[in-house]
Amino acid sequence: MAEPWDRRTAQQQAGRRDAAIAEQVGRRVGPASPFYRDRLAALGTVASAITDLRSLQRLPAVGERDVCPDGDPVAAARLVVRTSEAGWVRTSSGPTLRRGLSARLRRAPAYELEVEGAVRPTSYTFGGLAMTLPIASTRDDLDIVARAGARLWSVLGLTGADVMVSALPTVARVEHTALMAAALAASAPALAPGEDPDGLAEVLALVPPTVLALPADTAADLLSELAGAVPESVRTVLLVGAVDDALRAQLADELPEARALQVWGPPDGRWLWGEAKPGGGLVSYPDLEVLEVVDPRTGEPAGRGDGGELVLSQLGVSGTALLRWRTGALLPGPLAADPGAAGGRTVPLVPPGLRLGELVVPVDDAGTTVLLDLRAVDGALAGAADVAAWRSEVVSTRGRDGLVVRLRPAEGSDPKAVGTAAAADVLAAAGLSPVKVVIDRRLA
Repeated sequence: MAEPWDRRTAQQQAGRRDAAIAEQVGRRVGPASPFYRDRLAALGTVASAITDLRSLQRLPAVGERDVCPDGDPVAAARLVVRTSEAGWVRTSSGPTLRRGLSARLRRAPAYELEVEGAVRPTSYTFGGLAMTLPIASTRDDLDIVARAGARLWSVLGLTGADVMVSALPTVARVEHTALMAAALAASAPALAPGEDPDGLAEVLALVPPTVLALPADTAADLLSELAGAVPESVRTVLLVGAVDDALRAQLADELPEARALQVWGPPDGRWLWGEAKPGGGLVSYPDLEVLEVVDPRTGEPAGRGDGGELVLSQLGVSGTALLRWRTGALLPGPLAADPGAAGGRTVPLVPPGLRLGELVVPVDDAGTTVLLDLRAVDGALAGAADVAAWRSEVVSTRGRDGLVVRLRPAEGSDPKAVGTAAAADVLAAAGLSPVKVVIDRRLA
C-alpha cells in the first residue's frame, strides 16, 4: 500500500517530485506555455532537459515584471498553457490518455469533456503584488484545488461537522476562493458575509459557527468592532495572512477557548497552507508543488540554513503555469520537515514568521502612487557588468517618496555612464525611474 502524501520519506518525496517536474515541464508547460517556451529557447535549453529539481533550478526565478515588463497584466496570458486535442494526446501521460480514449470508445461527449477539462481554462482568480494578475485554471486544475483544500481542512484539525464563517473580502483572490473550496471539499458548511462588522455580527448570531476566518492584517480591529459578538461556539480562529506574536496574544486574551491557526498561500497560487499547531509552521504539499528559498536581491538559491524569498513551482496543473515563481514572501529561515510541529507529517514546513509586502512598496511618482517591485530594481542592477555593488532604497523628500539608487562602479568604468545606464535599466525593469543615482565608491 502506498504511503499517504504526508507520511512519505524524504527519498520517496524526491522521487515523486522529480517525476512530476519532468512531466510538468516536458509534457505540459514547456511545449504549450508561450512564456516558458520562449524563455527556455532564450536560455538555450529544451523542456525535455528539465527532469529533476537540480535541472529545474537552472531556470532563473521569475516574477511579475519578467512576464509583464511594461506593467501591462495582459501579458500574463503568455503564462497560460495553450493546447488543443492533438496537443493533449501528444503530452498526456499514459494513464490519462488511456482514460480519455476509453471515454471516446464509450461515447463522444464523455471524451470531449475529458479533453476540455484538461485544456480549457474556465475559472479565474486574481493575484499579483505590484499589478493585478489573472490566474487561469482548467476544470482539472480545480479538482487539484479541491484536493489541496481537503488537505488543508485536515491539517487544521477540522471536519465536515465544523461550520465556518469567513470575514475575508469576498473577491476572487486565492484567500477567499481556496478557503471556500477547502470547506466545500470537506462538506463543511461555510458562510462568507465579508469584512463588514455589522454584517459579520448578523451572520455570527444567525448560525453558531465553530470556525471564524479573519484577515490577519485587520483581525485586531475586527475583533474590537465585534465587541463580544463572537459566540462561544467558535473553537478555531483562522488568521489568513502574516501573523505576529502580538496578534496571537490578543486572540488568546479575547477568545481564550479558541485555537488561533495561521493560513496562507502565495497570492498567485491556487491553494492555501495551514498550521497543524499554533506557531508550528505551514504544512506544504510536496507532491503538488516545489518550494525553494532564494536570496531576494539576486534570485539565487539562499545559503544552507538561511531564510529568504519563497519561490513556488506548481505541479500537475495547466491554465496559468508557475515555474520558479517569486512569491514576494520573506521567510526567516529554511524550509524543513518537523513531524512534531506538523502533527506527524513528514512534509516541508513554511516556517512561522513569514513577512509580506516588504519587497513591493508604494512610491509617489509625479503625484500618483505606484507599487514599486524592489526585486525588479535589484534584478536590473544585478545583471549589470559595470556595477560592482548597489543599494536601492525609497526615501521621503519634501513629502514625496522617491527611489534612490546608490552604486559602486566596477573598476575602470566611467561613473557617469554607469549611473545613466543604471537609471535606464531600472526604468525598463521596474517601470519607475530613480529620482537620484548616487555614486558611492565606499559601498560594500
